[in-house]
Amino acid sequence: MGTLGQLMERLADLGDSLTIYSESTPNHGSAAVVALEPEDGSLPNGAENLHYLLEVDLAKEVAEVWSAWRNGQRPTTEELCEAIVFYSRNDAYPPVSNGS
Repeated sequence: MGTLGQLMERLADLGDSLTIYSESTPNHGSAAVVALEPEDGSLPNGAENLHYLLEVDLAKEVAEVWSAWRNGQRPTTEELCEAIVFYSRNDAYPPVSNGS
C-alpha cells in the first residue's frame, strides 16, 4: 500500500486489468492500492477499509486526455490525482481552466 500520488507516479507501469482503491475522500496523499478486482465485486486482499476509485486503464485514458486537452503538457502527480478523482466522481474528464 502507498499513496494515490505514489501510484500515479508509476501509472504507466501498472497493468490495465487492475483497479485502484483509495480512501473515501481521495487525494494525492490518500492511502491507495492497486489490485485485481474480485469477480464478486468484493474488496481484494490489501484493500480493506478502502473504496473502489477507478480501473487503471481508465486512469491512463484520463491522463492521456488531460495531456491532449492541454497541448501535450504532462500533468503533475497532484494534477493527475485531481483529474482521476474528478473522473471517478463525474464520469467525465475534468474541464480545462485558464490556469491549466
